[in-house]
Amino acid sequence: MARLQACARGCDDAIVAAEANGEPREGTHFARGLACLCALAAVLRAAILSEQIDANPFAAVPWSDAELYWRMAGDLAAGRGLGGAPFTVAPLYPVLVALLRAAGGGLVALYAVQTALHLATAALVGCAARERFGARAGLAAAALFLLLGEAALHGARALATTLQIFLAATLWLEWTPLASPGGDAGEGAPPAPLRVARAGAALGLFALAFPAALL
Repeated sequence: MARLQACARGCDDAIVAAEANGEPREGTHFARGLACLCALAAVLRAAILSEQIDANPFAAVPWSDAELYWRMAGDLAAGRGLGGAPFTVAPLYPVLVALLRAAGGGLVALYAVQTALHLATAALVGCAARERFGARAGLAAAALFLLLGEAALHGARALATTLQIFLAATLWLEWTPLASPGGDAGEGAPPAPLRVARAGAALGLFALAFPAALL
């Protein structure tokens, strides 16, 4: 019995010493893993985007829906508005692109911003999955998202898809604690007002970029 007690005290002392020495915990491992994933993806996306701008003529000339968004943004940036015509597309994306064009940004700047949004979306997906299923699931979810070719390719077109996915991931991250058993305030306690406000704001922005979100 004395030996068992001594062994238990030794284990307790080792745990305390490890915590005192600042050994990384699960949260630190997750943050580092997610940062490494996003950094690696950023390097690959930058290389792909550079090659696409140099070799793909369609990257320099918006076409189809991208042409509509780019023209609407140009009219808004020039102060011409919509000419009295109603919005035929969700308004948030052309308004944000108009701000970029008003600041002097072109298609390359737009593609760079959308690539950054794509990487941020991967981080949001990872954090939301970790909130519900744990750190390993969070890293796996972020990695799987970064492997989606279609989601990555949309970053090099003037389309609302990248913004829509980013806002969907934001809403998921804000909504997960509210939908989880016990919420973020404990079992039976009402959710924090700030959490509800953030979730509502995320839903509102998502609806402005993708009106079907209200359904």
